[in-house]
Amino acid sequence: MSGYVLREVREQEWDALVDRCPMATVFHRAAWLGSIDATEDVSIARVACERDGVLMGVWPIGLLRKGPLRVGGSPLPGWNTAYLGPVFTDACEDRLGALRAMLRGKPISNPSFVATRCMHTDMD
Repeated sequence: MSGYVLREVREQEWDALVDRCPMATVFHRAAWLGSIDATEDVSIARVACERDGVLMGVWPIGLLRKGPLRVGGSPLPGWNTAYLGPVFTDACEDRLGALRAMLRGKPISNPSFVATRCMHTDMD
């Protein structure tokens, strides 16, 4: 995973990390994710990606099972959420590498299917 370290973030510390990502939207905030948690049959994982102790990005993702498949959504259809997906800090020079690390590490761990919709950003 090229030196990337992933960790699940507690809801209480989430917004402070989101604030460090310039492309974050209102949909990334703890209040919005809490409303999804309360109304949808999904578990929201709040994932932080770090490298050498520096925050690279965050990704709130809903995880659920559909039969034998692990499904991730950020957002899933029906959430009334225009954007979600991973967002990165200015320190992240390899967004594609960070994204790969997030998809392969826990708690996401190679899902069978991922739906995501995010703001346009260059994936160098």
